[in-house]
Amino acid sequence: MRHVYFTLLTCVACACAVHGFSEYHYAHQRDVLQEEERKFSGYNAVLSQDEKIVNSYLEYLKWAEFERTRDAFPPARPIEQVLDNIKGSKVYSVLKKLPKGGNMHAHLNHILSKRKMLDHIFNSTLLDLLCVDTRPGTYWTLDFYETPPAGWVKVTSNPTMFSIDNILKHITFINVLSDNAKAHPTDSHIRWQEMGPVFGAAGSHIVTLANYSRWHVKALFESALAENVQYVEARVTHHDLYYADDSAVHGHRLVPDNGSDTAWYQMVREVISEVQNEHPEFIGYREIVCGKRDTSRQTVKQEMDRAVMLRQTWPDLVGGFDLVTEEDQGYSLLFYLDDFDDNFQNSHLPLYFHTVETSWPNDLLTSLHPDDPVSTADNIYEAIILGSKRVGHGIGFVNHPYLMQVMKERKIAVEANPVSNMLLGYVNDQRHHPAITYLRYGIPVVLGADDPSSMGYDEFTVDWYEAFMGWGLNLADLKQLAQNSLTYSTLSEQMKTLALHKWSASWHAFVDDLKHEACAANFSSVTTEVHRIYPADGPLSAATKIRVFGRNFQHGICQKIICQFRGQQTHGQYVYNTMVTCPSPANQNAGSVPFSISLDYGNNFLTTNLTFTFRDMNATAGFNPSIVG
Repeated sequence: MRHVYFTLLTCVACACAVHGFSEYHYAHQRDVLQEEERKFSGYNAVLSQDEKIVNSYLEYLKWAEFERTRDAFPPARPIEQVLDNIKGSKVYSVLKKLPKGGNMHAHLNHILSKRKMLDHIFNSTLLDLLCVDTRPGTYWTLDFYETPPAGWVKVTSNPTMFSIDNILKHITFINVLSDNAKAHPTDSHIRWQEMGPVFGAAGSHIVTLANYSRWHVKALFESALAENVQYVEARVTHHDLYYADDSAVHGHRLVPDNGSDTAWYQMVREVISEVQNEHPEFIGYREIVCGKRDTSRQTVKQEMDRAVMLRQTWPDLVGGFDLVTEEDQGYSLLFYLDDFDDNFQNSHLPLYFHTVETSWPNDLLTSLHPDDPVSTADNIYEAIILGSKRVGHGIGFVNHPYLMQVMKERKIAVEANPVSNMLLGYVNDQRHHPAITYLRYGIPVVLGADDPSSMGYDEFTVDWYEAFMGWGLNLADLKQLAQNSLTYSTLSEQMKTLALHKWSASWHAFVDDLKHEACAANFSSVTTEVHRIYPADGPLSAATKIRVFGRNFQHGICQKIICQFRGQQTHGQYVYNTMVTCPSPANQNAGSVPFSISLDYGNNFLTTNLTFTFRDMNATAGFNPSIVG
C-alpha cells in the first residue's frame, strides 16, 4: 500500500511538472470528484444555519471522543469490552437526545431492558410467580408459575442467588459469551449457538403473561421515548397471552382467543392511545408478523395466511410478513417460493425479509437441509424479485454491485443493525460495516437494534453511537437516517406525513437546544494552530476553495470565521476540528499576499507565515483525469 501511495504522489508530481500544473488545478479536480460523489448518493440535504452550527459541534465532539478513545476505539472493539465507556461518553449523551424517528428492526420480546423488566417484577406481586430453571448451568430460563414444575424453583426461595444482578449474568448474551466465542469473533455459527438459548431465557413466556404484558408494552414505548425514538416496528411471532394457573395444562391458562389475537391487539391499541395522550410526540407502533425459516413449507404457508388475516383485522397495527431465525441454517427463500408466489398473486401481503444476514459467498452452502441445497447468499435474488420492501441486515448485498443499483433504483431500504451484526459475528469492526457503503451508494438505510435487551446492551443509542463514530457520519447523515426510518416504514402514506411532522418538531427542538449548548461552550483552554492552506494559489477571476489545516478550530463553531487575504476578507466554514474552508476573493493583480484567519468575527486574527498567490490563469471546470497521467 505504501508503494502505491508514493507511486501515486510521484505520478501526480510528474503530471504537474509536465502540464505546468499548480496546486489549484489539482485541488479543483478533487473538489469536483467530491461533489460528484455527493450527488451520486442522491442525498441532497441542505442544512439550516442552526443545523450547520450543530453539525460543527458534533464534529468537534466526535474529534474529542476519538482523542479520548483512539487507543481503544469503541467501534473497533468487542461491544462487551467498551459498553460502559460508550454509555459514559459525551457523544452518547448527545446522541441519546437526537430524534431518531423509528427503531426499524427489533424483535418484540427482546427490546425492553431485562433489568427494567426485573425491577418491575421484583417490586410487584408478580415476584411470587417468578420461577427459574438453572439446570443448563450457564443459561437460566425464567417463567411464571403458581407452583414450580420439576427442576424449577421460585426466585424468592434464594434472594441472594437470584438477585437481579445475578440473574442478568445468566440471561443476556454479552454475559454468557464463552471464551470460545470470544476467541472467534467472526464465527457466526458459534455465536448463534450461544445466542439461541438466550432468546428463551426471558422472552415470550415473560412478555405474554396477561397481568404483566400491558405494563411491558407501555414501558417499551416510554423507554423508546427516553431515547427520542418516536416510533417502533417490531417483529413478532405469536401473542399467546396466559395466566399462571396450576389447574391448567403445563401451569399456563391461555386467554380465550378467536385466532386473531384480539386481547393482545386491543390492549396495544389502548396503550398506544394512553402513551400518545401523555406524550403527543409519540408516533406509534406496528408489527411485522413472522414465520420461522427452519420450519416446513406447510407451516410457513399457515403463518403467511395468519399474517394476512391479522393485517386485514388490525390494519393499523400489522404491516407485513418476514421469516426469522439464523439464515445460514434455515431454508432458503427459494424453498418457499410457491407459497410466496401465491401471496404475490392473491393476498399482496407486504414482505420485509431478513436477507443475506451472512458472511458466506454464493458458492458455499451452510445449511444442512438435504432437500434445499441453496446457499444463503442466493436469498438476495428472491428478496428482490418477490418485492421485499426492506431487507433485514443485508450484509451480503455489498458483494453484488448490480443488485445494489437495483435496490437504489427501487428504493429498497436496508435495515442495518450495527451492534447485533458485531455480536453475531458478521462484522468485527464497525469501520468496515457494509451499511456505510450502501448509504454512500444511495441505497436507503434505516437503523435497528435487533435484540438489545437479550443481547445485554439495552439501548438503541448504542447502535447510533457505533454508526456515528465508526461510519464517518455527520448531522446530515443522522438526519437522513431518522427520516428514512419513517419514509420506509409500514405506515400508510397519510400516517407517514403525520409521523414526519411530529419528528420534525422534535428535530427542531433538538437542534435549538444543541445550538445553545454549542454557543455556550468554553474552549479557552486550548490554542488554535494554523499549519497550511491548500491550495496555496488560484486564478484572479474566480473564487478558489481553500482548505485551512491546523488544530483546535472549535473556537469558530459558533462564531463567524473570517479569512483575510491582505486587506480583502471572505467568510469561512468550520469543517472539522482540524480544517476550515474559505473562498479566495476576486483580485485584480497577480502575486502573493499574506493569509490570516479569525475565528471571532474578525476581532482577532491568528498570525501565520502563509501566503496565497493569485495567478493569471483560467479557472478549471469539470473533472479532467489527464492531470494524473
